Amino acid sequence: MDATQEATLRAELSKEALRIMEDTEHSGAQHFAAGQRWRKRATRLGLPATILVAATSTGAGLSA
Repeated sequence: MDATQEATLRAELSKEALRIMEDTEHSGAQHFAAGQRWRKRATRLGLPATILVAATSTGAGLSA
């Protein structure tokens, strides 16, 4: 492999590495946004469920 081919190969590899880096940044941002939505859903569902379980457990403990 001569110097010209090596320089061309390095340039192509550098371009590909930059493309992959950009793709992962966009993908990471999308995953972060999806995580925010799931966090809100978990709070909306989990908080009332926790309160309900606590109330029924207290009721069961008092009636025993």
